[in-house]
Amino acid sequence: MSSLRSASSTSSCWGRQAMSFLWCGASIQQTKLKKNSTTPETTIGSQSASRSVAILRVSIGGRARPPREHTASSGIGDDRVCCQGSGASFVPPSPSPCPAGSSALTVPANPLTMDTVQRKQPSEFAAEIIHGSARALVSASVERMFAKDPSLPVRWGSGAFQKWVSELHARVDQLISAARLHRPAVFVANTDWARRAYAARNVEEKDLALGLMCLGEVLEEELPAPAADALRPYFKGALAHFGTPLEDEPSPLDRCGEHTDLAVRYLTRLLEGKREVASGLILDAVASGVPVDRIYLQVLGPVQDELGRLWLAGEVHVGEEHYCTASTMHVMSQLYPVIAAAPKRDGRTVLAASVEGNAHEIGIRMVSDFFELAGWRSIYLGTSIPADDLVQTMIDFEVDVVCLSAMLTVHLDVVGDTINAVRAEPRTADIPVIVGGKAFMLDPDIWKDLGADGSERHPVDTVDLAEKLVTAGRPKV
Repeated sequence: MSSLRSASSTSSCWGRQAMSFLWCGASIQQTKLKKNSTTPETTIGSQSASRSVAILRVSIGGRARPPREHTASSGIGDDRVCCQGSGASFVPPSPSPCPAGSSALTVPANPLTMDTVQRKQPSEFAAEIIHGSARALVSASVERMFAKDPSLPVRWGSGAFQKWVSELHARVDQLISAARLHRPAVFVANTDWARRAYAARNVEEKDLALGLMCLGEVLEEELPAPAADALRPYFKGALAHFGTPLEDEPSPLDRCGEHTDLAVRYLTRLLEGKREVASGLILDAVASGVPVDRIYLQVLGPVQDELGRLWLAGEVHVGEEHYCTASTMHVMSQLYPVIAAAPKRDGRTVLAASVEGNAHEIGIRMVSDFFELAGWRSIYLGTSIPADDLVQTMIDFEVDVVCLSAMLTVHLDVVGDTINAVRAEPRTADIPVIVGGKAFMLDPDIWKDLGADGSERHPVDTVDLAEKLVTAGRPKV
């Protein structure tokens, strides 16, 4: 297997092999991956495990690159997975599934050109290829899973194949995001999150490990060598964690300090469905002199994080979490008159929003409220704001700084695109952009690669950073 020896050799080797992956090139061939004829056919719903799946095959000089051998040391393609186990019925939430067995390849909206191929890093190039042919790659990977473990349709029940198509699509989306940022650790962290969700629901993680190995095998066989080589650390790191104990996560309520009792009582009342009682607890505390910022930082914020932990642990379902979250949003609205009464000063305006696709808003709304408590005018836009509309709003309200929130790592690409849109508009190009949210907690330096001007975890620190950026001016790039 070829390796990347130097920047110059990478560009040359990568460029030659990439030629066959240009979407407008005539050398791309669609071939069919077929299950070994000696493997018994297994019926999966209306689909057959021996079904052919169209997949991209790299053609160099008119010849398809032969599949490479897989070894245990590579972290990809190790077949030594025990596939016997108990029944399972849970798949963590995933993006909308594609039709099982679909052979249609999705051509990227912006076709790759030789210039963009040569300018991209191997992992970025791999991400673009995977993004453009995700359906076929996922279908081929699930085909391989079911060929290796015929017990899967029995243990996973009706719709087993489609469940795994959805599950591997989620893993592929996370792989694409991590690869575009050149960060295997992000993919490993996302995989550990999935392992934790499986364990909480008494689903053995070996099926997930098998799915990742099959996905890794398919990518090894179908991608150009430099792109496949670049992805190997992602799979090796993720698979290395399987079989290791998952550490217990501490409760976020442990950081509530002097208001731990209030936080516990508030969450308990919410889970009992007593929103009015829960709301009364918070309003009474504020009326008795507890500052709103303390309520946010030591009660409402930790309670939201605890709800996330409880959901991941399988102790609350989505309906309960949504009810509690909506109730907290209601409480924040009740507290807004106190926030609005804070002394204001002229000349400082912040725009706060969740990027397009991010439906989580409590965190960024708290940030917005902290700016108002500090005397700023806050233009809070809420969730899932398209980049073009965000830029226009920046112009309309003449903002001084922008705060963007991303909850999941799959939102990081959108953050980068949004920042690019801000920089592309002359009237907003010099406005500082601060980013935050759980997606940035996996790596403290991700914000730099996305072109942001800073990132903070704490709302108070975010306001302080904004003050410094506005006072000093955004550094010229």
